[in-house]
Amino acid sequence: MRLPRGGWIAVVGVAALAAFLVVRLAGGSDGRPAGGALPGPDRAASAAAPADDREAERGDAGGRYRRWIESRLERAVADAGRAAGGTVQAAAMLDGWTRPAVAASEPGAERRPMRMWSIAKVVTAVAVLRALGWGDRPGRRPSPQLEEAMHDALVRSENCRQRRMVLGLQQLRGGPDGARSALAEVLAEAGAGAELEVDVEAPESLCLEYLATQEGSIADPYAPTLLLGTATWRIADQAAFLHALGSGTYGEAIERRLLSTMREPKGASTEVPREEFSAALDWGAGRALAGLDPAYKAGWGGTLQGSFMAAQGAVVELGDGRTIAFAVAFHPDVQPPKDDPGLTEAPLAIERVLGRLGADLFVGRGASG
Repeated sequence: MRLPRGGWIAVVGVAALAAFLVVRLAGGSDGRPAGGALPGPDRAASAAAPADDREAERGDAGGRYRRWIESRLERAVADAGRAAGGTVQAAAMLDGWTRPAVAASEPGAERRPMRMWSIAKVVTAVAVLRALGWGDRPGRRPSPQLEEAMHDALVRSENCRQRRMVLGLQQLRGGPDGARSALAEVLAEAGAGAELEVDVEAPESLCLEYLATQEGSIADPYAPTLLLGTATWRIADQAAFLHALGSGTYGEAIERRLLSTMREPKGASTEVPREEFSAALDWGAGRALAGLDPAYKAGWGGTLQGSFMAAQGAVVELGDGRTIAFAVAFHPDVQPPKDDPGLTEAPLAIERVLGRLGADLFVGRGASG
């Protein structure tokens, strides 16, 4: 069987991870029990690594383990930016931290606002489930139409299905202003922020045929909705939100429901011809973190504004029960002719950063990179 590009890397990564976990569970390379600590780097290879894993168990907010991860982020984004020809931003957040670690390939770029694009679909899904009474336990079941829209928005990144989710949220929360407040509450609970004063617009013609199938499931399927993909946030906000989702801030039932959907293999959108999207369906976290079963979502766009960018966020559950979240964004120096990350070095840049972090933090390859 011929593996696709990156397939052999994923196989090797899974094998290395399995061998590493066997050693850790048996007592670790220095003979001590793993004790549920975060898999760390090869200490002999990196003087910047923490002295022992107990620092990670305490969360080490502001401590040496955090500084070590920050140093890995800085090296990863610098290397990716040089290789790909653009600006790279990245953030990571681990349980016990009060804020994400951030880095960028250009000074100050870690504070650069960017549009949410399709990662807004995850925020919307959280808000919809909360509006239906979900938390630690399931609430009211979404209608079959809303359930399908949520799935296809997260797995196929379909924009008309996102519009249907927003319609549902607006109906549940009393209109666009109520929906905006619900989204702000979701982000605030994560310690994240965003500029949510976005336009409210009628559907584009692309969505009309799909919306016609929603008649009877919602009061007005053609009502104007918030254009949440154009909301802006920073890379640290993205990481903080995803970590909150993965660590149970919104409740165990919401966490299980959405992370399981985000772990599904990504599908091709039915809204655009396949040739309009040239990147591999599993680009980014799907390839770079394949052996870690990541729950992830991508977002991209901006060609019409002359500011194309692509981003991904991923949540990884550690063997000791804790969670780490990553967020990576790439802004190319040269604009593509259309909104297709495959026409840029975005997949390369994001895979370089996530692959480096995955190797350093989980497989124990240390500072050799």
